[in-house]
Amino acid sequence: MSSVYKVYRFDEMPKSPAGKNRENTPVNDNCQFEVLQTQYKELEKKLKTMEEEILVKNGEIKILRDSLFQTELVLEEQRRAQFLLEQEKSQVLSEKEKEFSKKVNGS
Repeated sequence: MSSVYKVYRFDEMPKSPAGKNRENTPVNDNCQFEVLQTQYKELEKKLKTMEEEILVKNGEIKILRDSLFQTELVLEEQRRAQFLLEQEKSQVLSEKEKEFSKKVNGS
């Protein structure tokens, strides 16, 4: 069983049979090369732009993470302060109850 494979050239130029139209081939190759150079330069610019955008986004992410961390620290400090305040109130209330109990029992 034989298979026939069709092979395409990378530059999509038709193969010129037996050297026909060979005088146009260098011009076509040059045009293709210029097109590829232009595409390469455009892609380099896009890559540089994307790399800059990534740096900016990474900076924004770092700022947001730092801000979140600071906010969490402040929130935790507020929780601790609230807890200590509630403990103090509870202790004061307990002392007042003891004093009241002494007055009631002592009278």
